[in-house]
Parts: sequence; structure tokens; C-alpha cells
Amino acid sequence: MRLYSRIGQALLEAKESGSDPYAAIEAVIPWDEFTESVSEAELLARPEGFDHLHLVGENFATLRRYTPALLEVLELRA
Repeated sequence: MRLYSRIGQALLEAKESGSDPYAAIEAVIPWDEFTESVSEAELLARPEGFDHLHLVGENFATLRRYTPALLEVLELRA
């Protein structure tokens, strides 16, 4: 995430100054490493349509264990 934050900052600065965005990326990381990192990020990312409720079902025991502690510190207002 730090890498993509640095790349994003470099792109924002390039847009503000009117400089080359590709050169801005390459100032942070060599282009071939950047393309490789994008491929790795695609493998790590969950699909956009991922059903997070599925995780609740799989991890119900953990949720049940920690939910009371969460509810004790959570301040709900109507």
C-alpha cells in the first residue's frame, strides 16, 4: 500500500506541475517492477463482487467470541 500511495502522490504532483506521469511513476519504481506489482496486486485483490457475508458465515465462531467486547465499547446513538 505504501508503494501505491507513493505512486499516487507522484501522479498528483505530476498533474499539478504538468509533467510526464510515466516519468513520475518511474521516479518511484522502475517500470518493469511497477507492471509486476500491478499483476501481483490483481492476484491479491478479491473480486469486486465478493460477498463479504460469506466471511461472516465462515468465521461465525470468532465473531461470536469478540462481538460482546465490541458491543461494550461501541457507543450507538439514535
